[in-house]
Amino acid sequence: MSEEESKNQEQKAKTCKQAIQSPLLFALGFLIMLVSIGIAIIQKSLLLVLSAFIVFVISALVALILGVVALYRIGKSNGKLTGKWWAVLGVGLVVSSIIAFILIIPVLRAPKYPTGYSICRVNLHELGKAMLLYSGEYDDKYPTADKWCDLLIEYTDMSPRQFVCRSNTDAVIGESSYAFNKNIVGKKITEVPGDVVVLFETNFGKNPTGRDGIIGDRNSLKGTEYSQPEREVYESRWNHVVDPNILNTPIGKDGFIGERGYIKSTEHSHSERKVYKLRWNQVGGPEILTTENHGGKGCHISFNDGHVEFVKTEELGQLKWKVEKEQ
Repeated sequence: MSEEESKNQEQKAKTCKQAIQSPLLFALGFLIMLVSIGIAIIQKSLLLVLSAFIVFVISALVALILGVVALYRIGKSNGKLTGKWWAVLGVGLVVSSIIAFILIIPVLRAPKYPTGYSICRVNLHELGKAMLLYSGEYDDKYPTADKWCDLLIEYTDMSPRQFVCRSNTDAVIGESSYAFNKNIVGKKITEVPGDVVVLFETNFGKNPTGRDGIIGDRNSLKGTEYSQPEREVYESRWNHVVDPNILNTPIGKDGFIGERGYIKSTEHSHSERKVYKLRWNQVGGPEILTTENHGGKGCHISFNDGHVEFVKTEELGQLKWKVEKEQ
């Protein structure tokens, strides 16, 4: 082999520096971002997360430029430069990260719903199903408007708890966070289109002077565990180290179960709970609808076809409340 051929061979074996730098720079930027995010989570620093992301974006852009330059130089070198696959790897990593970011944007932009959102949705879904079950037994008719809560409990085994939206911390068992659409009262379920509102969230019934009724006044709850007087207990028979001979006081039970720490205000205390009289069997339209239960972002709506949807505040005006010919 001649000296000239040896030199040519050495030139052909030379690897383009930019080709190697491209994937390495991307990997370095990605690693820095991961470490920074880990530290940011520990320190709860949003600024550090933002800084790490900016560093990664800059390193990725530079890696992309280096990869493109390397591919151009290798293509023009007539075989004197190698490292094409390094350059392709660098460009590929950057392009892949861009695609991944585009795909994840919808997830990041998805609405963040307040606590209790899922439970509230499930409640309305179950109430909607109960409406269908009831109508199936009663000639396709909806429950009587002024008794709809009581009738669903009595005839479809709904629990009083399912009438309370968890996001609405003010509502208690024996009250309803939902109302029945007044525009379909008296109609058969088969006469109402599937996209018409049946049940919706409301705060109607609250009295500014405070709760003015008791849970035992609810027809469906009268005489149940929710309305019975508070149980009496022996005060000394709980969390006390005393003489066993005096656990039962001569004068009888001298305390209430509702005074027991974690049992307080549960169904086990069977206290005669106070409720808002009008916060039950509510019937109305958009004038009593509320978005307060979910931070003003919207509310759950149960439609006549049985599906439940979280409707954003700005879209509430598009809801159908009446049968088509009446609107």
